[in-house]
Amino acid sequence: MTVTSRAYKHQKRQNYQYGMIFILITGVLLGAPARGTCEGVPALIQLQSRAVQSAWAEIDNILRENRKLERQTAEPYLARAELWVVAGSHEDALRDYLTATDLLTKNQSNPAEQAGHLTRLRTALDQLLQQPRPHFPNAARDEFHSGTNAFQANRMADAAWSFEEACRLDSSVAMYHIYRALAYKRLGRDQDAEREVATAASLMRTPGSNVNGELRDLNSRLEFVQGPLRNWLNETLAQRPPATARARSGTPISK
Repeated sequence: MTVTSRAYKHQKRQNYQYGMIFILITGVLLGAPARGTCEGVPALIQLQSRAVQSAWAEIDNILRENRKLERQTAEPYLARAELWVVAGSHEDALRDYLTATDLLTKNQSNPAEQAGHLTRLRTALDQLLQQPRPHFPNAARDEFHSGTNAFQANRMADAAWSFEEACRLDSSVAMYHIYRALAYKRLGRDQDAEREVATAASLMRTPGSNVNGELRDLNSRLEFVQGPLRNWLNETLAQRPPATARARSGTPISK
């Protein structure tokens, strides 16, 4: 088979995949019925309609093939981001949109293609701003407990996944972000870890939040976290406003 023939077949297959993405996303947005329930997908996606779950499975397969390419394309990431918008996961949607934007830049897409993607991105971001954040507290608690068990068993990749799931299901709980930060730190993902501590600190400054109560809970749940990891957390929290700095181990907390 010649190089030209292989390239033609690859492009034909890619065009078919992108056509499937369009059909799947359109079906989700229009409420079309799904073929079946997907397994092995994030908990937040599993709580969506069967159409969303089915679309997720298809797009996940396309993404796996896309990652094998010498030059990845942006389209599958844009498609997955649109599913995250439907599910209400702002963080995951923005991450996929940023990845797609980076790929468009690296691949030096033509102006017409870039303009089309930017229009699509603007529409999606407008939808995302209007979409309420997910709130599934019971499911989030279950994921958090799974994460703490994995954390104490030193299964950091599993722990990080469960804490990510907890944050997706209920992003308003500072404790979930703290533990997510600790797991990331143990995995060497320092920048992500610091971001999660900043998010937790921000949540504990939210008007109406019970700062002292959250800090007491934080101290209680972190008793088994000691040594360099706890020192890092204390130091990072100390860089935040005074209310969160009192989460240090052994620091008296006023009522």
